[in-house]
Amino acid sequence: MYFKNADQIIEEYGVKDFVESYISKFIYGITFLPVEKLNAFMFLYLSLACFGKIYDFKFLQNKITSGFEDKVIVASVHKIKKAKGHYIASTSSKDYLAKNVVIATPPHISKKLLNLKQINQAAFVNMFHVSGQMKPTFQDYKYNLFSSDIEITGISAELDSTFLVYSKNNSPDFEKYFEKYSIIHHHYWNPAFNLIGHTLLDSKQDENLYLIGDNNVCGMEEAFITGLYAANQIIKSVT
Repeated sequence: MYFKNADQIIEEYGVKDFVESYISKFIYGITFLPVEKLNAFMFLYLSLACFGKIYDFKFLQNKITSGFEDKVIVASVHKIKKAKGHYIASTSSKDYLAKNVVIATPPHISKKLLNLKQINQAAFVNMFHVSGQMKPTFQDYKYNLFSSDIEITGISAELDSTFLVYSKNNSPDFEKYFEKYSIIHHHYWNPAFNLIGHTLLDSKQDENLYLIGDNNVCGMEEAFITGLYAANQIIKSVT
């Protein structure tokens, strides 16, 4: 499925009308891409969210680093090279020598650090944080989702009565959706998610060198599974 296009299996199973009227709007709202830009596996994976619960997660850094928080070093690594069975991670101020290295960065950063030949192409979107009042057509919904021929990919109503507006255009027509509005912040998110293509990356890049995260499939499950794999391989090597 990973090496097929989404529109191939949509046609194969005869579900084009259902996808266009229901699933495609959800996928466009969360990936900023039309369905036909996805591979079949990614399309099926994302479609699961239409039929089940979606959960929020909080990153509890104090619990995750409990017991070794004094050993955490915050620095920007700009180069990694192998030397005599070890790895050297270079920062602007210091080089660090390591036996095991785990790369847990966004795909476009991992590509530079590991000199990867190819990664999946990225989606992009303009994200606006907006205060205001929505027009009656839209104001009763927490999420407003749209067809992929609309510049707005989705509008989310936040708990503090503000809105997150996602748009392919950097200057969308807010008056179509709001009675009145004020832009609090604008952020151009590029790259957003690396979802376009059929490139599969190995988690084990070299001896004691691991790539983890959502490089192949965009989701927390992929990040968890690859992270657990790398951790288990390192534990085996030191026990």
